[in-house]
Amino acid sequence: LSGISLSAVISLVIYSGRLSYDYLLLGQVAEKQARLTLAQQWYRLGLSQRPDHTISSYLQFRIGLLHRKLGQNEAAQLAFSKVVTKYTDRPEVVATAQRFLRALEQAPPDAPRHLIPGVETHTEFKAAYCVPNSVSLILRYWDVPLSAKHIGARITAIDFGTTLTDAFWYIQRQGLRHWLVPLAQIGDVKAWLNDRVPVLIYIPRHVLAVFGYDEALNSLVAYDVAQADIWVDHPVSDFLPQWKEELATVSVILPSAQAAQL
Repeated sequence: LSGISLSAVISLVIYSGRLSYDYLLLGQVAEKQARLTLAQQWYRLGLSQRPDHTISSYLQFRIGLLHRKLGQNEAAQLAFSKVVTKYTDRPEVVATAQRFLRALEQAPPDAPRHLIPGVETHTEFKAAYCVPNSVSLILRYWDVPLSAKHIGARITAIDFGTTLTDAFWYIQRQGLRHWLVPLAQIGDVKAWLNDRVPVLIYIPRHVLAVFGYDEALNSLVAYDVAQADIWVDHPVSDFLPQWKEELATVSVILPSAQAAQL
């Protein structure tokens, strides 16, 4: 079972009672470990169980996105086209698949997908609060090993969330530099990512960590705890209006040494 124990599989099956959904969960686990080929295998097994279209639409979409992540553009186009023409019961998934399909058809074959190496394997915790999860991901990237639970216990209020002031205070207490940059542009975000600096981006009532971009899909690659799969390609055309509502604000967190270099 390629590194995932049989007992883990059985426990998942007993938990949900639906093989297609269990395979979806296993695929998500593999994606969080950056084991993309294994994730594809689980998603295909999920589709082979003939699930209802709400699940099959999502499984097929993840297969298409994994093909793109692996540089298999023709296979990605075929997978996305199946979402658009066959697995159509989830309109939001169909709309994103259609946008990605159109983007791949128009993009040059060598359009890059740029990711900061290693970040995708750092998933540790997911809960309702977004700031502790996103800040923890970036702090651990800079070798400050503080968990989301640890951070949330200190700066997040129940039924209220986390204020930017508390987040700034906490980051500075760890000895890191922090900048809040309003009126940023997508080009600015890509420049930081090219320098291997992940950023926090603010949209109404939410924050997410951005650690990559895809020129072919015209997307930002983010760690977004508001999404089921956490690692999300947000189409820029969908993302921009929400970002502008928060004055296109970006948060940059750096250790002192990296701050001096940049």
